[in-house]
Amino acid sequence: MTSVGTETGQVKESYALIPPFAYALIQIEPKTKQTIYSVMETPLTKKENDSLKAIKDEIIETLDKNLDSFTGDEAKDFLRKRMQTIVKKRKISLDERAFEKLHYHITRDLIGFGIIEPLLKDPAIEDISCDGVRVPIFIWHREYESIKTNLSFDNATELDDFAIKIAQRSGRHISVAQPLLDSSLDDGSRVNVSYSNEVTMRGTTFTIRKFKTDPLTIIDLIRWNTVSEEVAAYFWYTLEHGKSLLIAGSTASGKTTLLNSIAMFIRPGNKIVSIEDTAELQIPHENWIQSVARPGFGAVGPDGQKRGEVSMFDLVKASLRQRPDFLFVGEVRGEEAYSMFQAMATGHAGMGTIHADSGTGVIRRLEAEPMNIPRPMIQALNIITVQRSVRRQGGKKLRRTVEVIEILEIDQLTDELVTNKVFGWDPNDDVHMSFGRSYVLEQIMDDNGFSEGMVQDELKRRAEILRYLTIKNKRSYTEVSEAMSKYFANPETYHASVMREMKRL
Repeated sequence: MTSVGTETGQVKESYALIPPFAYALIQIEPKTKQTIYSVMETPLTKKENDSLKAIKDEIIETLDKNLDSFTGDEAKDFLRKRMQTIVKKRKISLDERAFEKLHYHITRDLIGFGIIEPLLKDPAIEDISCDGVRVPIFIWHREYESIKTNLSFDNATELDDFAIKIAQRSGRHISVAQPLLDSSLDDGSRVNVSYSNEVTMRGTTFTIRKFKTDPLTIIDLIRWNTVSEEVAAYFWYTLEHGKSLLIAGSTASGKTTLLNSIAMFIRPGNKIVSIEDTAELQIPHENWIQSVARPGFGAVGPDGQKRGEVSMFDLVKASLRQRPDFLFVGEVRGEEAYSMFQAMATGHAGMGTIHADSGTGVIRRLEAEPMNIPRPMIQALNIITVQRSVRRQGGKKLRRTVEVIEILEIDQLTDELVTNKVFGWDPNDDVHMSFGRSYVLEQIMDDNGFSEGMVQDELKRRAEILRYLTIKNKRSYTEVSEAMSKYFANPETYHASVMREMKRL
């Protein structure tokens, strides 16, 4: 594993990652004019390097406890005591600062994830990607997008060992016989690994999609103009009345982020059951059963599954006996879709994500293999919203909700599904537009005896509350959840207090 020094260039930004031992330096490389992200760690002298190797080797050889079994800072404290014992026994001369440097490196390598540990601590990094041996590690940075780092694995054995370490940390197995891994780490980060050169020509690769300890909320998406207040108010109102929704888009278009964000609109007492193949959802509800599929082992049996396998299809079927108010499917892509649509057809509200670039694309995918949803059953889905990653403002990549479409009925003459576009996005002015009539809102009116004026007033009130939260920057999931709870408890009183506060701003 190497950390390659960088040439002096124009520094764009520098900040602490693991102070006082690791910092990020973002600069322009003089020759290529590329933006480079460098991890700058406090250097070790030759004596300190020799001491580090001796101490770490002895710790590994004499380790009688699984470091993963510790919680919080217990593992760090355990290693500190082991280091102190070894230093005293071997009579290694280290001052306090040198000892702390070695403790940082030992905990980084034995508890953390080695050279990429500082990257995992950077909240501005969304993805970490290694494309093989002797290839620079790349990151996706919120400000600078896809940029190269000064880190790389220059030894195939070390990179293979690192992949095995990731698999073990995620409770899975990877080998030449099973070279692909899709799992999640303890902190919720999603990880994809291909092992050795069995399927990737430049050796082991991995991609880590980092888990956000402070999840994005609908207020963040409004501030960034991913959605407008009116679009968010529409989601809030339709979900309250049990309408089903699929979020479509390509990879990294913000599908799961939007799904997590609008989940906050669900009443606190409602029961949510989520189904995923890799844990990725972050839903701030107490009444939430989070189900994750489990891979099997051995040969495929007569039922089409490996021994011990629990598929998403199995979990969706089981969820119907748990009486959910909302059934979430992290990504709709296989036979589990049929059970999900059966649930929606019998009155359960469903939500999920799907890879498609338009409303028409969603319908085609649902009807095709392996989902095979009959067209009449697709009518159980009420709303399709389409996410897209777009470039604006000098090439900067942004995420936008570009369409919100309602599914109405099957045309008796053409046998095609009739849809209605409720909201769209204007790329020229970067604004969301309303196209007027909403048949889903009209259905809510008919089912509940509401007048159009009542519904429009309700949408306006909710948009005003979202505007207030945006202006006040009350964007954490606790603040947004608290606002939702107050509104559900007493809508008129909470809205009145918000409007009084708005007048004082």
